[in-house]
Amino acid sequence: MIPLPYGGQNRENLKRSEYTLGILGALSVFFVAFLYAFEVKYFSNTFEVKSLVWQTLYSGIFIGITAGYYFSKQFNDVLEQLKIYVFFLTISLLLLPLLGSLSNRLLSFSPKQKIEVELQSQAAYLQSRFGRVSMNTKKDGIFLFFIKDQKIQRVKTQKILFPNSKKGERVQIVTRKGFWGYEYFIEE
Repeated sequence: MIPLPYGGQNRENLKRSEYTLGILGALSVFFVAFLYAFEVKYFSNTFEVKSLVWQTLYSGIFIGITAGYYFSKQFNDVLEQLKIYVFFLTISLLLLPLLGSLSNRLLSFSPKQKIEVELQSQAAYLQSRFGRVSMNTKKDGIFLFFIKDQKIQRVKTQKILFPNSKKGERVQIVTRKGFWGYEYFIEE
């Protein structure tokens, strides 16, 4: 049972350390959500991001089961051991895609490189969190579509990078190879 601070006459009295632990837990959940919100932009500009996410999820399963096994040995009750396994598995599956993307981008020591791609289109996009978008609003960004390694790729930019280029022309974009080997687009 989760003790609540103002639960009535029969409530559990929490110690100061338990309040602190609860507040730190809530703040860490908000911090992870905050990091995910800002990392989405980089997820969408990473090539082969699906492979990165799947590899981090497989690693999360392995790390979660390993941590669950290690920490569940102190409990004799099977239900308590199951709770520990589920806790570590859930935490690792939630955190590792974020940590994989962050480490791929921030721990990269590779130089920026210009690569040549075949331009397909550049189109403005609108995003709204609150329903319909009126057509006279400012555009949120530009989708840049191009062919790289015989695959069509899409990245988001803030402005049109190639204003005078047409479909099928060869253009140069800037990329960097990440720490885990996943290349990502850099807008200059």
